[in-house]
Amino acid sequence: MEKMLMLRKLSRTYRSNSTRINALRGINLDVDSGDFVAVMGPSGCGKSTMLNLIAGLDTPTDGEIYLAEKRIDKLNETERAIIRRRHIGVVFQAFNLIGNLSVADNVELPALIAGFTAKQARERRKNLLEQLGIAGKAVDVPSKLSGGEQQRVAIARALVNTPQVLLADEPTGNLDTESSHEVMNLLGQYNAEGQTIVIVTHNHVVASCASRIIHMRDGLVANETRVDVKGDHKSVLSRLISLEV
Repeated sequence: MEKMLMLRKLSRTYRSNSTRINALRGINLDVDSGDFVAVMGPSGCGKSTMLNLIAGLDTPTDGEIYLAEKRIDKLNETERAIIRRRHIGVVFQAFNLIGNLSVADNVELPALIAGFTAKQARERRKNLLEQLGIAGKAVDVPSKLSGGEQQRVAIARALVNTPQVLLADEPTGNLDTESSHEVMNLLGQYNAEGQTIVIVTHNHVVASCASRIIHMRDGLVANETRVDVKGDHKSVLSRLISLEV
């Protein structure tokens, strides 16, 4: 199986006045192509820090990050932005949609920035909105949408450039239960089609939708749970909850 992501001895240290904060302390992690990985752990354990480093939104203090066997942690800010536009899709908890742009423009903009023609961007947007069940919302602005609809737009925007890996930081954190189920079902469908996905979540039900659950604590990977999609879902949830205690 091809390695989509490889993290090697990945560390991130912050300084606040005279205080040294070790957000990550030498993480090693492999994510295969087509994996669906959920990252769990208490607040402050380094989950979002790790996701930001993979996305190139931050740089590590030490260690290495490989995307499809290409090392990306040593790239400069401009080079990281290019990688993010072309190869990494990011979905945020707060949606981060541009409020004065229509749904169509929000989704097409990353494709245009990445160098696609207007026609190509428009066709990709149409296909994604149709797949996500919100084709009729193309001319609306984000404020006209429900939370679940906004997150669908955010997913479309993240997928418009056909990224090698989709990263999602608490993608259901601002959604009600029904919308959360809808979003996770959509992510599951894309994963079934081969999309590599890494999500950060506090929600055990959300995490149980993944095929691998990574448990972090104190800036390290504490353990991992493999999910048998044909197995007893309740036993998986019990296992996850026991690990959080």
